[in-house]
Amino acid sequence: MPIEKLSEYKYRGARALVILHERELYSLYEIWKKAKFLNIAPPITDDPDYESIDTLLLHIFRSARGYLQWIAEKLSWNEPTLPPIPKENELDEMALEFLKHLNETYQDILSELTEDDSEKVFKSKWGIEYSIEAMLEHAVVHPMRHRFQIEEWIESKSQQ
Repeated sequence: MPIEKLSEYKYRGARALVILHERELYSLYEIWKKAKFLNIAPPITDDPDYESIDTLLLHIFRSARGYLQWIAEKLSWNEPTLPPIPKENELDEMALEFLKHLNETYQDILSELTEDDSEKVFKSKWGIEYSIEAMLEHAVVHPMRHRFQIEEWIESKSQQ
C-alpha cells in the first residue's frame, strides 16, 4: 500500500477506516485460504452465501464492492471503476488480485471524502439509515465478523 497516497486524505477518519478495511480483508483472505486447505464447509443453511467457503468469500467481495458503490452514489460522485468479482472457479487464482485492486480503489476514491460528507446520512439498500462514516465502519466489521465465523468453524473441526 503506497504510504504517500494514504497521507493525502482530506479526512483522516476515512484514511483510518480504509486502512482497517484493507487489514480485515487480508486477514479474512488468509483464514479463507486456511479453511480451504482444511476443507472447511459452512454449516448447512438456506442462505446461498453459505453454500461453500468460496460462496462466502464471494459474498464478502460483493459487499465490499457494494459499500463503495453506495457511498459514491449517495454523495453523487462518479461511479467507481471497480474490478470484476472473480467467478467461484477463479477464486484460487484471482482472489488476491481482486483484493489488491479493490483496496487501491477504496484508497483513491475515499481520499476525497471530507469530514462533512462523512456525516451525511442515507438509507442503505437494506433499509437502515447510515452516515457515510458508519457505512465505512460497517465495511470494516463485515469481513471481521466472517473471519471470526470461519475461525470458529476451523476450531470446531479441530476438536472433532
